[in-house]
Amino acid sequence: MTWSQVSSFPVKDGASTSAGISFVTYGPSGSKTVYVGVNDKSTSLYRSTDGGNSWQAVSGRPTGEMPQHGVVSGDGSLYLTYSNSIGPMDATTGSVWKYTPSGGVWKNISPSQGSYGFSGLSVDAQKPSTVMVTTLDRWWPEDEVYRTTDGGTTWKALADKSQRDASGAPYVGTSTGHWMTALAIDPFDSGHVLYGTGNGIWRSKDANASDSGATSHWTAGARGLEETSLADAIAPPGGATVITSMGDQGGFRHDSLTEVPAGRLKNPLMSSSTDIDFAQSAPAMMVRVGTGGAQDGAYSTDGGSNWNGFTAEPVGSANSGHVALADGSTIVWTEAGQAPYRSTDKGASWSKVSGLGTDAVVVADRSSAGTFYSLTGGTLYASTDRGATFTARASNLPAGRLTAVPGIAGDLWIAGGGRGLLHSTDGGRNFTALASVQSASALGFGKAAPGTTYQALYLIGTVQNVTGVFRSTDQGTTWVRINDDAHQWGSISGPGVITGDPDTYGRVYIGTNGRGLLYGDPS
Repeated sequence: MTWSQVSSFPVKDGASTSAGISFVTYGPSGSKTVYVGVNDKSTSLYRSTDGGNSWQAVSGRPTGEMPQHGVVSGDGSLYLTYSNSIGPMDATTGSVWKYTPSGGVWKNISPSQGSYGFSGLSVDAQKPSTVMVTTLDRWWPEDEVYRTTDGGTTWKALADKSQRDASGAPYVGTSTGHWMTALAIDPFDSGHVLYGTGNGIWRSKDANASDSGATSHWTAGARGLEETSLADAIAPPGGATVITSMGDQGGFRHDSLTEVPAGRLKNPLMSSSTDIDFAQSAPAMMVRVGTGGAQDGAYSTDGGSNWNGFTAEPVGSANSGHVALADGSTIVWTEAGQAPYRSTDKGASWSKVSGLGTDAVVVADRSSAGTFYSLTGGTLYASTDRGATFTARASNLPAGRLTAVPGIAGDLWIAGGGRGLLHSTDGGRNFTALASVQSASALGFGKAAPGTTYQALYLIGTVQNVTGVFRSTDQGTTWVRINDDAHQWGSISGPGVITGDPDTYGRVYIGTNGRGLLYGDPS
């Protein structure tokens, strides 16, 4: 409820690495001892014995590495994990230490040595000599979880003596994990342990089985939850509920909103996908692009169930970017840092588009076959020859996100950031700004409300000085906020991913920057 600055602490301005404080932990119950780890390779540990009024650097501390975590056990020992990188990447050395305050003795109790660090750390509250740690960035054979029951004299590696059930999130696989910086032993249940990875959380209820040489069992702790950043989401009519493109996992086809997908989009299996699109007139035809796979682009003819990688690419050294699909036969792909190229043979060959420059984002008209648009440099360009050539139609427009309404040729919208929301009904020749919207980060469309014919609009933006998620059923004249202050999900305006459901009125999908894909229905 209230806080006061600990002005007596000697480290200011983020320490030598600018990464600041790595942990705060407390001495034995009843004492006024506080330990603070600092991301500095020289003076990395401070102690106060008077509740923070004064501080001293702890003598004999390790140097050359930075502390990741520190925990005081029930017998007063301080355990610490060290790495030469703050993580989660680039650790190439590390160690685990035990400090005994009564004698000022430091002991290196590292369970192994190699070109990696140590990070995750937890001490059993019921058994002071039971400690668990994780490696950090041990890329081969894999990262490891170690456990000791004698205060670090001997250790057991858990990876080979564990069984893993990833059915709750099958796409994470069954390896131990990576980027393992968070680890916790339940203080009330010594067998209950959780640790975090770059793919989510692993959980065991019998992690102490290894103490007797038995096998521990682990499950993916969060069903279907992965901290991905969404790049795009499509909701094709009459097909899969929603299909995504995202960082880290590439993307998923969701046939159900209540069941975890069986696996990621594959053939190719991209590590990151930056865009996905479908043909409005033939919604089973789809394309997606990204990086980290055998190919950087792919097409599907069965609604995203099966994919085939493009057999050629516009520029061999490029990848990712944005893609648009018009009538099921013409693809326009702007690879990152490149001009747009088009293909009429499912990615077997490509020709450079005329009239557009580097990084021009192209979108397809959702009703007029062979028509494409691009908003670049404040100018709206259009092509009526299946993306071969583009000519300017309007200028002095805001930079922003251009979208086309399904079912009405030439009906375009621009989410123009601080210049609000703009609408064109003549293929981008003229735009009108909506007085009802002060700012607009992204706009999507969904099934029309009962008794209306125009698509429902879904907005991430600001209306009447309130920033949130809104729905309009009258082409943006009036808006209803559909989230609240308690449900903002973190930086949704950054990815700017929002689309309504074409088959279910009121259902909306929102992409987040780190919390995956969310959906909502009217209450």
